Amino acid sequence: RSGANAAMVVGDAILNEHFSCAHPDWRDGADADKDQAIATRLGLLDQLAHDQIPMIGFHMNDGGIGHVERKGSAFRFVSANTE
Repeated sequence: RSGANAAMVVGDAILNEHFSCAHPDWRDGADADKDQAIATRLGLLDQLAHDQIPMIGFHMNDGGIGHVERKGSAFRFVSANTE
């Protein structure tokens, strides 16, 4: 955060757009606490989309810098490289 400007680095909480964004309620074999992982993923994606916070995701396409939008009951990652 720098003044009013912010970005969220999501690390491994949001793995990629094909799994984490398209199906945030799916369980992942790598999650130690699967129910908590789903709740965390949904909460982060909702916050990113609602508050329009730029996101840095190491496992995302096109460099992983962009933002999240709602797509029905799921989400969509929009790369800053394709805007």
